[in-house]
Amino acid sequence: MTGNESKMQKGRAWWAVWALLSRSSFYKILAVLCLMALGESLFFYRILGGDGRPGSLEELVNAGLTSMFFMAALGMILLILVRTVRQTEEKGRYTLMRLKISQGRRFFIRTAYCALCLTVLFSVQIVLIFCAAEQYKAAMGTGDVSEQFLFLAFYRNEFLHGILPMPPATAPAAARRPCPTGARKNAPAPGRPAR
Repeated sequence: MTGNESKMQKGRAWWAVWALLSRSSFYKILAVLCLMALGESLFFYRILGGDGRPGSLEELVNAGLTSMFFMAALGMILLILVRTVRQTEEKGRYTLMRLKISQGRRFFIRTAYCALCLTVLFSVQIVLIFCAAEQYKAAMGTGDVSEQFLFLAFYRNEFLHGILPMPPATAPAAARRPCPTGARKNAPAPGRPAR
């Protein structure tokens, strides 16, 4: 066996492990993502179509129970992944032994697969928020919405900030504005209690 054939055989073995993982979980994870998207979209549509429209995108996200849908989907996907890894190890033991892949490489493939599934979940949630922002913008009219409303919503809302974290350097100018000089004079010195 030449070196090129050996590399091809290892590549096939890696893909075989990947296929074992994805075969038992891909459609389940896809169903969870579709249910999350459907539930959030229906809530956004109901809220924006009602009489009491939210004053900001953050209020829409909070009223639409976005964090609840996301956490439920995250929990379901984690359960699916744990079950998939367990089944792959139990039922696919002989297949894995035939592939002659070390335990460390199998762990790496499983970890990469699970990380990819969770990345897809976060990406779908971000896309749903962007779609909700477009619905919100259309419902409120362009005159009532600032140009940076989406950025500010991700910066202000804890749930959105957790999904798409931003470093403090990207904070809007209003949030980075220094305190007035009078406020600094009255502030206690570092390490001293306020009077």
